[in-house]
Amino acid sequence: MPRARVIAASPDALVEFFALRNWPREIAQYDLGDRVVDIVPIPGHQSRPRSLYDRRTGILLTGDTL
Repeated sequence: MPRARVIAASPDALVEFFALRNWPREIAQYDLGDRVVDIVPIPGHQSRPRSLYDRRTGILLTGDTL
């Protein structure tokens, strides 16, 4: 049975959930089971902007909010 987890839409909650110890100087990985998604810091006008890169498909989800 699929499971989902809801995380507060705040920079601090995302940093904590993804265990971003040295944000924005590191890329974090999130294992979805059958694929790994990279959490990548990007410059922007929001606090702690990030993008998601799906290694399997090569899709980059980008913007300055998540």
